[in-house]
Order: sequence, then C-alpha cells, then structure tokens
Amino acid sequence: MYEWELRTFIEYLYEIDVLYWEQQLKNAPYGRKIPISVGKNHFIIVMNRPEIQELKQLLSETSNRNKLLKSTDINYILNYN
Repeated sequence: MYEWELRTFIEYLYEIDVLYWEQQLKNAPYGRKIPISVGKNHFIIVMNRPEIQELKQLLSETSNRNKLLKSTDINYILNYN
C-alpha cells in the first residue's frame, strides 16, 4: 500500500457516517452494521462501532500508542515438559 492510499483510507474512515449505517441496517441479523469499502476490487468489510473506533485509534498519528511490553514485563511461569 502506498502512503497516499493509506492517507486516503484514513480520510475515508473518518468520513463514514456510523449513525447512518447503524440506522439503515438496524434490522440486520448480524451485529456488524458499518460497511467499509477497501481497495478498488469491491472488497467490503463490515464492522461495528467499537471496531471502527479501534481502527481510527490504530491509524491515528496522534493517538496515545499502547506501550509495548518487554519480556521482563510479562509475569508468566514457564514450565518445560
């Protein structure tokens, strides 16, 4: 993916009218109601509101990134067989 494609996708993501899609598909039998067109080959993914928010946060340049764990941060007892 080129950088301009990513920028365009991010802009598109922020322009999605979540309330509109939730209202339009309120009687749909599945929980995900917000369609997102990805790429030029008519590939569509369907997400719910929390997933849209997470994707926006993930792609945001100014988001508070989650701190990456170091191996010493993981408190796990490893038992060898």
